Amino acid sequence: MPDVDDESSIKNVMMSVDRPQDNDIRQMCNFITGPVHYGFCCDGCHMDPIIGTRYLFNECDESLEVVLCEECFVEGSFENEYH
Repeated sequence: MPDVDDESSIKNVMMSVDRPQDNDIRQMCNFITGPVHYGFCCDGCHMDPIIGTRYLFNECDESLEVVLCEECFVEGSFENEYH
């Protein structure tokens, strides 16, 4: 069992370590999961927000543009009366 001095030393070391800031944590999570596109919903699977690569098909009028997540884009199964 550690004595009081050992516990104090461990606590001092732990307190001296820089903790990541909120922005750093967000960047680390984005690195792992991919970018997060807040305000965009996948027209295929309805993922909201889209995480990962976002595909925008804007060949049509702006009101008809299609936004897909990477999985729906690769699957290629999205269809509507305009696309």
